[in-house]
Amino acid sequence: MTSSILHFLSNHGFMVLPLTILLTIFSFLLLRKKFPKGIFVVFLFPVFGIVNLINGGEWNASYVYKNGVKGEAVIVSIVPTNNYINHVQVVEYNCLIKLSNGKQVKAMFENNGSVFYPQSSSFLVPVVGKVFTVKYMEGDETNFIIPTDVTNPEYNCLELMQKISEAQAAFQLDKTNAKNKSIYKSRVQEFMKAPCDTNLKRAFQLQLEQIK
Repeated sequence: MTSSILHFLSNHGFMVLPLTILLTIFSFLLLRKKFPKGIFVVFLFPVFGIVNLINGGEWNASYVYKNGVKGEAVIVSIVPTNNYINHVQVVEYNCLIKLSNGKQVKAMFENNGSVFYPQSSSFLVPVVGKVFTVKYMEGDETNFIIPTDVTNPEYNCLELMQKISEAQAAFQLDKTNAKNKSIYKSRVQEFMKAPCDTNLKRAFQLQLEQIK
């Protein structure tokens, strides 16, 4: 429940602020006669809206950092937008998150968001195909952060695919060579263990079954 509330507040700061203003006006008109001495309390609502607009993302990131489950993710595509913040183009990163139960979920983050926690000016956004560590909330897996203070696993989906292609070429050239067959199978199995694209895993799984 806490995670869902913080996630909502962090993602909808510009919507929460006008709602707190409307709530203040409504509460003032409704309660000013019943509680004339304490009516000033309702003016804290818009104050909260402003503070949430500024710090909501960090509140949520801090909560996920402390209570989240560690997982792995890989960026599958990058989508530049037409929006700019402080003359920096906002970029959307689409990724796959591998959960602790082995399932994968689609998620998205932006280069200007509070998804990077703790905040670090020296942390670089992972490249496409490079596996990195995340922390996510169980039951709300799209609420995640990228910890900037951990060492990421050395998986690179693009490099693994290149190794498979090389091993496959050698195997196709001489299918009777046991060494080439063994290398090809090991390369595919290595890719299957990495949190890479699920559709590619299915295709490589079929290839494995064909060469058994």
